[in-house]
Amino acid sequence: MNLLHTIEPLIEIRYYLVRRVAQCVASLHFSVAERALTLLHNPGLLCLIKQFKNELLPQLVDSLISNVHRNEAEFISLLDENGIYTQKGFYVDLFGSHWSKSVRGFSIECLKLLIENIDRSLIEQISNTYAERLFLKELERNKRNKQWRVLEKQLKGNNSKQQQSSSPSKHRKKSRDPQSKLNH
Repeated sequence: MNLLHTIEPLIEIRYYLVRRVAQCVASLHFSVAERALTLLHNPGLLCLIKQFKNELLPQLVDSLISNVHRNEAEFISLLDENGIYTQKGFYVDLFGSHWSKSVRGFSIECLKLLIENIDRSLIEQISNTYAERLFLKELERNKRNKQWRVLEKQLKGNNSKQQQSSSPSKHRKKSRDPQSKLNH
């Protein structure tokens, strides 16, 4: 009963809390990742995740899997099917695992903990579609970057048109500089 009283205030912020923990788990800074992984051993947080597993687990499992192993072959096959595979141009290393051995080991331990305590079949389902979600994120990022490039081109075009249209006027305004009055 005491455990339920501890997680009650967290229910309102559950999505944001787990999203931030997942971001910290995926952090390249080993200390941040290790502390976030330690937080996943908290019984209150585990109870919260178990209670709202369909909503919270996908974010968390994706971060844990990205620390342990990213399935390069599956990701490349998805890219090949859609005809946009390039070896360069990604903003993050999509194929690497975390550089710290301790974070990788701790991530495996946390995955086992989630499998044992929450829902094995749901975690397997989430991990089986990991590469597809990674691919969709990359597509969204590329689309967003294309939109930014179009906007930047439009902005440059508008600026050059304004510069061409703003020619010096025939009538000059009188200066309010006190030195100019003295010279006249």
